[in-house]
Amino acid sequence: MTAESAFQVDIDPILQDEATANLEKVGLTLSDFVRLVVTHVARGDVNPVDFMIPNETTQAAMREAEEGKVTRLPAGGFKALIAELNAAG
Repeated sequence: MTAESAFQVDIDPILQDEATANLEKVGLTLSDFVRLVVTHVARGDVNPVDFMIPNETTQAAMREAEEGKVTRLPAGGFKALIAELNAAG
């Protein structure tokens, strides 16, 4: 038998409950899933960058930013933006 080590992850309890419920549907525990992912990353079967692919909403926002379709902060920075927003509404 091989030695095992444990590690702790800080995660939002609601997120943990949702992940646990979805994993239970396929017969896995959260620990099983983490073990599978770490094993595949260690073997080179999975590129960890694949987990960082932005969702469609983020991709759309990134495209808009690249096309210059974003609102820039006023010259005074964040405080000036807040003042501008407060004055508008």
